[in-house]
Amino acid sequence: MRRLAPLLLAPLLAGCFVVVPVPVTVPVPTVRTTPAATQPVGAPDASALNAYRRQAGLTPLAPNPKLARAARAHAQDMADRAYFAHRSPEGATHGTRIRAAGYAPCGAAENIAEGLKSRADAMAAWMDSPGHRRNMLHPRMREYGYAQVGRKQVLVLATPC
Repeated sequence: MRRLAPLLLAPLLAGCFVVVPVPVTVPVPTVRTTPAATQPVGAPDASALNAYRRQAGLTPLAPNPKLARAARAHAQDMADRAYFAHRSPEGATHGTRIRAAGYAPCGAAENIAEGLKSRADAMAAWMDSPGHRRNMLHPRMREYGYAQVGRKQVLVLATPC
């Protein structure tokens, strides 16, 4: 339960799934990276995520650089401005960030975590949380992007239109 405490601060609700994209222009925060504070973005090691999907009889997800960019921008923004939420202080949602990164989603979801040491720890904690697990095992999802900046981790899942 201790490792789930950060996840319980921002439970994923049905509102975190976008069905109909609406074009919105929102600036994506500038991403500053420092090697010590940032893990690789996107494609490296989706094995745990796709293993969970295979066990559920689902197709694996493919990495997408635009989704990785959206995940990275949100992780960086949360780290820079010391908040932990799906919605930015200005009200931007994961759908807004995904579209701003140049991806046109017909469906999307986002998992966030804070304070977990690794991608594997985040994947395990998300699988232990019903809402986050539902996002990871959603049958319509086809692609993903992942980023970690400092203690903030973001997984974006989507299906293109």
